[in-house]
This record gives sequence, structure tokens and C-alpha cells, in this order.
Amino acid sequence: MKAPTAFTTVWLGVLLVTAASIHVHPDTNRSRMEANSSTSWTLVFRQTVPYLFSSNQWSLNSGDSSNANYAILDQLENYRGADGKFTFKLNWPGSTYHGAAMLDQIWKQSLNPVGSSQASSRPVAGYEAVSVPYTGMYWGGLEGGSSYALLDGSVASQLFFYTVGLYQERSYGIPCAASTTTDYHLGCSVVELYVGGTPSPTSSPTPSPTPTPAPAASATGDPHLQNIHGERFDLMRPGNAVLIQIPRGQPFEKSWLTVEADARRLGSQCADMYFQSLNITGKGSPNRSDSEIRPPPLPLLLCPH
Repeated sequence: MKAPTAFTTVWLGVLLVTAASIHVHPDTNRSRMEANSSTSWTLVFRQTVPYLFSSNQWSLNSGDSSNANYAILDQLENYRGADGKFTFKLNWPGSTYHGAAMLDQIWKQSLNPVGSSQASSRPVAGYEAVSVPYTGMYWGGLEGGSSYALLDGSVASQLFFYTVGLYQERSYGIPCAASTTTDYHLGCSVVELYVGGTPSPTSSPTPSPTPTPAPAASATGDPHLQNIHGERFDLMRPGNAVLIQIPRGQPFEKSWLTVEADARRLGSQCADMYFQSLNITGKGSPNRSDSEIRPPPLPLLLCPH
């Protein structure tokens, strides 16, 4: 009876080990599925070979997310989360690694890689792994500043795996992911980058208060004169009166525009005063020479009774 017991124990041990081994993978897959299902993803980039991006080409076919080549990376800042970080997902549709479909790479980082320089240390600022099956070839989040692509994940390295936006042609396709420095996958034909969360509403600029229009200068009505400051006054003395001078206080020969009025009383001493003529001089005058306008008489002053 002892032998069967020992035999049973051995098999139980194998079953326990096997069960434990099986138990690990479903949990890992579940965590990946939960990370995907609990996050609202927005496609911000797609590249399909043989198309090559250009340096600083952050936007492409922005109105057509179904296009084989698409980018709205210039809008990335709108997706920064409340924790100050971006949640990213790299995806390589149709590619396999060691005979199996490639898994999604999900992580967080506070660095906006768009327009950033190559990182000096690994990982990038605020990096936080969420579900990261590939960590080879100096993975550490996404950085900018590559000589071969818009962005890459081989942080603080001259390599450019986890490429986003390849713009130097490679015969093997897009360098995608790696398990170690010696176990890597080069030949992906499509790469997609997603960002989690919903975009923050683009804040409308605070409207500037509508300036109150300056009062129009006039020489009609009662009171008879009004300057551009809204001050009203009467012209009491007949003769030439300067109505406009630009710049103010300059000699007439240097003035850009001077408007003089000849004001005269017509009739008895206490009769109305009228403009008899307007003289316009200066570089801004209608014909760039002295001009005289003779309007119909304009009443300026009613003498007090």
C-alpha cells in the first residue's frame, strides 16, 4: 500500500505543479484583458510599410483613423490623465513572435515624447509598467530624438526598437519588440499606438473684453465740437482752428496729416459761427499735396442769450 501512496503523492505533486503553471498564464492574460477592457483607447498613430514618415510629421490623415497611415500625435497632450501621465498601448497587428501573435505593450509615463529629445537615462520620466511582455533592447517607455524614427522605446540608446514613425527605410520592416538584447523581432509591417482616456476639452481662449469704441470726433450738433476723448466744447473765437494733427505738435511741414478749419461768424455779433473751408495738408492728404475742401456752412456756436 505504501508504493501506491508514494505513487499517488508523486502524481499529486505533478498535478499541483502543472496546476500552478497553468494558473499563472490565465492570470497574466486576465490582467492584460482587464487593462484593455477597463481603458477607453484612442488610436493616435498607425504606420504600414512601405510608407515612411518624415521628420516632425506628427499629423497625417487626421480626419481618417481607418487610413493605413495615420497620425494625430500633435494632439497627444489632450490625453494626459489626472495623475499627470499618459497611458499608452503599442500594438503590432498581424505580427507574430516565436510563432504566437504579438501581445499588447501597455504602460504609463509622464513624458510627452512628441518633440522631446532623446532621454539621458532609462526609463523615461514617470514610467510605470501596466502590462509589458517585452522589455528587451533597452525598453523604458517612449522617447523622442531618434535619428531613424519619430519615437522609439530603446531609451537612452542608439537603437530604435519599439519604433513609432519610421522614416529611414529598413529592408526588414519596422523594428518592433524584444525579449532580451539577443532575442528580438525586427520585421513588423504595421505598428499602432493608442492612448488611454478621453481627451480633455480644448479650452477656449478667454475672450478679450470688447473694447469700447472711442467716440468719433465731430463738428456737428449741440455742443458743437467733440474730440476723440468724448470731450465736448464750443469754438468761441473765429479764425483758423486745427482740428486734426498727426503727429501732434509737429510743424506743419513735417506733419503726416493736418486738418485746419476756417471758422467765421456770419451776420450780427451773436449770430451763428460757420466753417467756411477745411484745409488738409501733409503726407497723408488725399493727393499728397495741400487740398482745400469747402463744405456748406456748418453751425458751430449759438451765442448765449
